[in-house]
Amino acid sequence: MSSPLANELPPMETHASPVAAPGAPAGRGTEHGPPPSQLDIEREVGIDKIRVLHREASHSFAGSLIAGVLWVCAVWGSAAHGLLLSWLAIFAMAMLLRLSLVLVYRRRRADAGAMATWFRRYALTVLVSSLMWGLGAPLLVLGAPLLQMLVTFSFLIGLAGASLVAYGLFPRYTLLVIGLLLLPIELLLLSSGDSVAQWAALAGALFAISTSRSVFAYGARMDESVRQTHRLREANRIAQWHAETDVLTGLNNRRAFTSAARALMQLATRENSRVAILLIDLDHFKDINDGHGHSVGDAMLAHVADLMRAALRRSDICGRLGGDEFAVLLPNATPEAAHAVAEKIRTLALQTTVPLDGLEVSVCLSIGIACGSGDDFDALLARADHAMYDAKRVGPNRIVAAPAT
Repeated sequence: MSSPLANELPPMETHASPVAAPGAPAGRGTEHGPPPSQLDIEREVGIDKIRVLHREASHSFAGSLIAGVLWVCAVWGSAAHGLLLSWLAIFAMAMLLRLSLVLVYRRRRADAGAMATWFRRYALTVLVSSLMWGLGAPLLVLGAPLLQMLVTFSFLIGLAGASLVAYGLFPRYTLLVIGLLLLPIELLLLSSGDSVAQWAALAGALFAISTSRSVFAYGARMDESVRQTHRLREANRIAQWHAETDVLTGLNNRRAFTSAARALMQLATRENSRVAILLIDLDHFKDINDGHGHSVGDAMLAHVADLMRAALRRSDICGRLGGDEFAVLLPNATPEAAHAVAEKIRTLALQTTVPLDGLEVSVCLSIGIACGSGDDFDALLARADHAMYDAKRVGPNRIVAAPAT
């Protein structure tokens, strides 16, 4: 049977990372896959709840410590001073341990596994301090006048209410804390034989029952709020993926490629570094598409996209501009390096095949290259486009570089 603490923890299994953003240094367009997988909502909710608990941890630490000092002052005249000071010292050490966990967490960028480990440790310190309050405090005033027992009871009721606010995102755990705080003194009051004490115990029991209902209702509302936030984020992320991605090939679409390429060329201009654009076109694609169907044409386009991923660096940016036309932007590329990349893509296309009516056929590519430093993107793309059409005129299966400017 799982413990309340285990039930509150987020699942720790890993899941697929989302596709990188277009134009990022990793060069989206060299990453292929289906639309981003949906988030594990339950896992994300659990992690967010731990983050909220961490943000509130310093407040609960300060509140508990202040309550401890005030309670010692309140019962000072009715309990052994040495025992009270010992209890306060041990309690303060538990609080310092809790604070140290908070500070360690803040210095680190914790992943989900580390956050769950932190939660377990932090939760253990809270349970220890709750036990010190719930069991230790009543025992220290055992035999004292009833007033001191009721004062202690009022402090514990206050701490139980505070735990609802501090740990309410974790309903089972919150009920465990409340039980540790109230159950021992409830039993002492009920067994005291004093009607006032028994009525106070009954009031405390009613408080615990109403709190248990409130804590689950509060936790459910907060869970749903966090879930809704993640659903909206996921919906926005998927919408962005579709807005920036060519769904057939998984590469950047024209808009995303253009945006990323312009940004990279601005950086290249500031750093006075060279860039190259490859414009790639499938030879005889229209004849294949018309003669064998769009499914075969789609398979060829996806095949070429896979070849480009195999040939390019993660820092390169590639995309499908439309139809059978692809583009690649190579940062920090000399004309020789750009030609080598184009030759690699062309050779891979010849060496690999696509099924076509029971046969395995190669794909021929015409590739135009334009290199420049500080060039305008549109001008560089136009030069690569002219070079690509020159390649198709003398081709098929040719590479032509635009003249240097």
